[in-house]
Amino acid sequence: MANWYVDNAASGSNNGTSWVNAWESFASIAWGSVGPGDAIYLSGGSVTKTYNETFAFGAGGSSLSSMVNLDVGANSLSPSGHDGQVIINGGSYGIDIYNRDYCAVNGSSEGVYKLHLQNQTVYNVRVRDTSYSHVDNVSIANTQSRGFQVQTGQHCRIRGCDIRTGNISSNSQTDSIYLQFGNDNIVENNVIVLGNTTSSQHIDAIQAANNEDRLTVRGNYLAWTNGRGNATCQTLIIEDFIDWCRIYNNVIVGCSENYLTVLLKRTFGGLYYFWNNIVVSQDVTGGTAVWIDGLNAEIGAVQNNILVAPNGYPIRTYQSIVPTSKVDHNCLYRVSGSDVSRIASPRTWAQHQAAGYDANGINVDPEYNSADEYRPLDATAPTIDAGMDLSGNFTTDRDGETRSALWDMGAYESIGEAPEAPDPPANVSATDGAHTDKVAITWDASEGATHYRVYRNTVDNPSTATPLGLWQTGLTYDDTTAIVEIVYYYWVEAALSDAGASASGFSSSDTGYRVAEPDPVTGKTIMIC
Repeated sequence: MANWYVDNAASGSNNGTSWVNAWESFASIAWGSVGPGDAIYLSGGSVTKTYNETFAFGAGGSSLSSMVNLDVGANSLSPSGHDGQVIINGGSYGIDIYNRDYCAVNGSSEGVYKLHLQNQTVYNVRVRDTSYSHVDNVSIANTQSRGFQVQTGQHCRIRGCDIRTGNISSNSQTDSIYLQFGNDNIVENNVIVLGNTTSSQHIDAIQAANNEDRLTVRGNYLAWTNGRGNATCQTLIIEDFIDWCRIYNNVIVGCSENYLTVLLKRTFGGLYYFWNNIVVSQDVTGGTAVWIDGLNAEIGAVQNNILVAPNGYPIRTYQSIVPTSKVDHNCLYRVSGSDVSRIASPRTWAQHQAAGYDANGINVDPEYNSADEYRPLDATAPTIDAGMDLSGNFTTDRDGETRSALWDMGAYESIGEAPEAPDPPANVSATDGAHTDKVAITWDASEGATHYRVYRNTVDNPSTATPLGLWQTGLTYDDTTAIVEIVYYYWVEAALSDAGASASGFSSSDTGYRVAEPDPVTGKTIMIC
């Protein structure tokens, strides 16, 4: 496993063995010397460096642990003077992975994008006729071309890329990721922001078609700049596959003239699984958030989603028979108008539920923050804890946080700081022989607490004390199980729920006891201490 170097300002032996002797262009790379497990580092100079050519992989790896790796100089063993941003400018492709397997691209260092592609005329990145190739963490300005082509790719991955068109009016079809004729591919954790206003092109953030099978689309943020776009655009369109397509933990925002934000079209017996997404149509003229189109577009599940439309349908399908149990726990919100779905025919929320859909769903404003990638505004948002457990399929949210026991709807799981525990109750008092049938315990309320629980022991040690009864809301408790003539120590805890959430810890103790019934002859009670 060797390290190789490319620097177009190098002036050494041009053999790629060090920064001094780096290959001086991509065309100079001696691919016959590059083998599985090798890494090729591109110098970014001290600030930035531009390469006006295509990086075309001329060799591939042999396994996932022995890939041929393209990386940035900032990640090399000697990054000084080479840790700036690498720019690949122009050409038909910026990076070309064609007919080579096990190729990997990493474009970031310490969380910062260090590899940028721009001004390509066909695709910024071509991934074609390849298996197990990965392109991660690359920033792309696709102003003249599509961003990615993934064609006849098997087990390939596009991860963590930032793809933007800017606010342009270009007659180029500036789709960001286009997939076809592949299987078992993954598109995850990318940010795609479109802004091409041309009316002559069909432009999508992600389009998968023509037998692109077993596709996973997860954790992406797909949106339009300032709601721009045109009526022929979809943000996400998937069609024509045989097995399954899994779409989850995405935020998908349509443009202002976009009649369909998500379009799931024909399948050849395959199933769409659409879980925990946030889909927001911005078309005020009647746009649909999610349209499942065609009589043979089959639904495997539509669950835990937040689907919003200003004046159209949050969900629509031509199908008259959809498994009702597979459409549930969704938040459907239409800002203006009463019909929230069109499954064969328009339906109000009441009609939608009467037909068996979203029995556990909600029809309210989801209260998200559009300025923060549509995360919940606060801990009171109605979608929090309103989802269903899908941990048999995945366990984390878009941010990589583990889903809690009660799942949220949408792409995010609200995991905030634990509520602050209340103070232990003060002035705990137990009666000393005042009753023959009980020991009465009282205490003061703790600020913020909703429930209390009493504990008892025969020694002054709360760690071995026995709880009495369940968590209760009142400030008194009668211990009717106390044995006559036994002195007990009592403590009280405060909490924020009837399950004892955020319990305070124990109060100070107080002793109490119960006396026997008076002697019928003498009328006296005897207490033995």
